[in-house]
Amino acid sequence: MDQIKTGNLIAQCRKEKGLTQAALAEQLGVSDRAVSKWETGRSLPDAGNMQELSGILGITIFGAGIFGVSMYHAIKIEREVGYYECLDCGHRYVSGFAAFINAPHIGKTRKMKCPQCGRRNWQKKVLTKN
Repeated sequence: MDQIKTGNLIAQCRKEKGLTQAALAEQLGVSDRAVSKWETGRSLPDAGNMQELSGILGITIFGAGIFGVSMYHAIKIEREVGYYECLDCGHRYVSGFAAFINAPHIGKTRKMKCPQCGRRNWQKKVLTKN
């Protein structure tokens, strides 16, 4: 997550609500120095403050955004580590991101279209190319 962009968003929303750093800090039970660090990108709010902070500022980026960013990286790793093997032709490949996201899955298999044979079937996750 880009701390500077997050900090700029916090500062912008705080100012739109007409709050000072001290007033926001008081509502959250943190120091105004902590709020300053968030806004300058030197740190991020504690996970325990995210929901309350998003409520005060009237934004959803903290509830869904940080979770979304974490999920994005988890999905990216899951997609890029290893290969999918077509059960019809045996071809092993790394799927495209959109295909991966849209594919229904059960355990380590996903129903995707094989780029080699063109069939849509359950494809097994394997760790090696051979």
